[in-house]
Amino acid sequence: MRLYIDACCIIYAIEGLPQFKDPVLKRLVDVESRPDGALLTSRLSRLECRTKPLREKQQDILGYYDGFFARPPLVLAEISAAVIERATELRAAHGFKTPDAIHSATAIEEKADAFLTGDVALTRCSAVASNWYKIWSCCAHHLFQLAFFCSFDLPPPSPPKTSSPSTTTAPGAGIRTRASFTIRPTTRS
Repeated sequence: MRLYIDACCIIYAIEGLPQFKDPVLKRLVDVESRPDGALLTSRLSRLECRTKPLREKQQDILGYYDGFFARPPLVLAEISAAVIERATELRAAHGFKTPDAIHSATAIEEKADAFLTGDVALTRCSAVASNWYKIWSCCAHHLFQLAFFCSFDLPPPSPPKTSSPSTTTAPGAGIRTRASFTIRPTTRS
C-alpha cells in the first residue's frame, strides 16, 4: 500500500495541534505497519514544509522536518518531466494551483494507492474523485475535513479524543504519539 502524503499533512504531523496531528499520524502509522506499506511525497513537499521555519529561523522545527524527510520508509519523489507533463494536464483540466497539480501528478506517476491531504479541492480530479471519502475530526467549534483518496480497503482512523493530547517530548528528543510514530530532528552542523 503506497500512501502519498500532501505537504499540508506533513505540516500537520510536525506542527499541528493534536486534533490535526493525531489523525494524520495515525494514518501514517497504519500504513507503515503494513508489510506492503510505503509513504511517498514529492520533493516539492520539502520546499513547502521548510519555507516558513527557515524564514523565521526556527531551527528546532527545521530539524523535525529534516528528520521526517530523512526517514528510510519515505520515498521522496523527484519532479520529473513526466510529472510536469501530467501536472500541466491536471492543471488545465481541473483548475488546480500549480503545487496541487504537481502533488497529484506525482502521486499518479508514482502509482500511489492513496492520497492523504487536507485539501478537498483536489476532489475535482475526475480520475480519483469517485474514490474519495472524508475523515472528520472535531477541532474546537469547527469541523475539520481531512479528505483521503482511498482505493483500498482501510477504514478511516477513529476520531481523536479532545481530552487526551499527544505526548510530546522536548525538542531534540523527537515527537512521540500514542500510536508510536516517531519523528526525530536531525542535527545541524
